[in-house]
Amino acid sequence: MYQIALCFLLAGLLAACGNRESSSSADTAEPSYKVLTEDEYFPAEFPKVELSYFSAKPDGSGWQGTERPKKIEQPPKGKVFVYEHFTIHAIPREGTGEDINVYQPGGGLAMQSGGEGTYFAGLHKQYLLLDLGTGASLREFMALNLISGETTHRAFYHGDYAAMRGEYVVYLRPEEDAETCNTEKGLTGKKHRMMWLNLTLAMAKASDQVECLYVE
Repeated sequence: MYQIALCFLLAGLLAACGNRESSSSADTAEPSYKVLTEDEYFPAEFPKVELSYFSAKPDGSGWQGTERPKKIEQPPKGKVFVYEHFTIHAIPREGTGEDINVYQPGGGLAMQSGGEGTYFAGLHKQYLLLDLGTGASLREFMALNLISGETTHRAFYHGDYAAMRGEYVVYLRPEEDAETCNTEKGLTGKKHRMMWLNLTLAMAKASDQVECLYVE
């Protein structure tokens, strides 16, 4: 009887060890999902963007290529841009900039933004684009997620060159310690790199395209 009990005890210990080993191996196993790298988020080569692509919309609703509003209203103060999911009311401030109120379809206030030197630049899906600065050359833009309320990206760019292209914001960024160069009009400029920002991923990547731009 003693020998039978001992056999059961040994069998139990072996089973416990086996379960511990299998549990340990499961904990250290490689995850079944794939973690994408930055290179997999973007195409291997970006197309060249002609500088003529960057032009303001004739109705003044924001950057070239951003989603067009369903309608634009002009109340006594500022402009109201009506989109499918949000309504934007941009009110000019004394001096520079705009106060920007974002409303949900039901009329509730979703976000207040804007301020000195800050302007409404467009809306793409749930991303509010703001243009910051008072000069023509070096400016800055912000992308705000209206769902989370977070600022997902902020970057400097040349004031004439920022636009939407599909799911990307494409902009010309001043190169760090940029070399001087001569523009087509014979002016002394500096080199700027073309950047592609994926709004959904909040990631930006530089392309091979470099342009010589006049800087004030």
